[in-house]
Amino acid sequence: MNTSTITFPFARLSTELALEILQLAATPDFATSDGNPYSSALTLCLVSHAVRRTALPQLLHTVLLSHAHNVLAFIHALRLQKSYKSHALPLAVDYTLYIRRLWVGECWDIPPLPPAADSSASDFNVPDIDYALLAPVLLAAPEFGVDFACLHVLYKSLEVAWTTSCCFESDSPLLPWKTHTLTLAGDFWRWRPLTSTAEGSAFLGSISQLVLLIPTHFGLPGPFRRETCSLPVPWASLPRVERVVFPSPDLLARYEDVRAVDVEMQTIEGPGLAAKDAGTPRRERVRVKMAEGEGKGGECSVDWEDAWACALVG
Repeated sequence: MNTSTITFPFARLSTELALEILQLAATPDFATSDGNPYSSALTLCLVSHAVRRTALPQLLHTVLLSHAHNVLAFIHALRLQKSYKSHALPLAVDYTLYIRRLWVGECWDIPPLPPAADSSASDFNVPDIDYALLAPVLLAAPEFGVDFACLHVLYKSLEVAWTTSCCFESDSPLLPWKTHTLTLAGDFWRWRPLTSTAEGSAFLGSISQLVLLIPTHFGLPGPFRRETCSLPVPWASLPRVERVVFPSPDLLARYEDVRAVDVEMQTIEGPGLAAKDAGTPRRERVRVKMAEGEGKGGECSVDWEDAWACALVG
């Protein structure tokens, strides 16, 4: 059979069914995709304005900015949207309406280098992060995840929102953000950039769910009880937290298939967790991928970003 001649009468479908098919096709597959999980949605956005409007909510629901170049590309997209809006073009879309979950991974804060006397300026043009554009979108996401190494993306966005009131109408008229679930990952802890500022303290004080994916190579030390917990978490700065998710101390169970491991996640729920004993955690075992570059005989490293994108944790 010549498959090149096979066609599907898509136009004969009802509008409701056609929209459901497009939405399903545009939904990123973070669990099984080996390439770009957004590829299908991006392709659909090129079909027509109508298909683009259908695909964009699925494309933007969960945004992964894994590396610095992804962050810069995202900011470039925000600049384009700003231009589209100023010219009243049909391509204009408000990202804050659709982004529900946003993750920032490897993104070091490298300032632009000054041009040398004998070199052109373009040779040293290291693009920086435009927080005036990024902050309103980042802080509109109800669920935000970040590696501690990239914490500057969060606290600089908070500084912009706090000092300029550039954001949106949030759930609270006093707080220029909508984030209620905070996920923190990485191999070291950095709380001071948040706890040492008014905006950072207000942000932590508004968080209701906290996911601690730290460290990535081994279990969290000690039981999760306030009086014996050895985690350097500033619980006094998190008075509204009612749900905490974290890996169990015996984090990894090794398997022959080193591409994935079982991780036991513990969840503790209840009002005022920072002010009283945590109680008995609820345990759930989930299968997550390992980070690239790890193998047999080496140290295991969980791909927390992938697990977070698949909503396996949090």
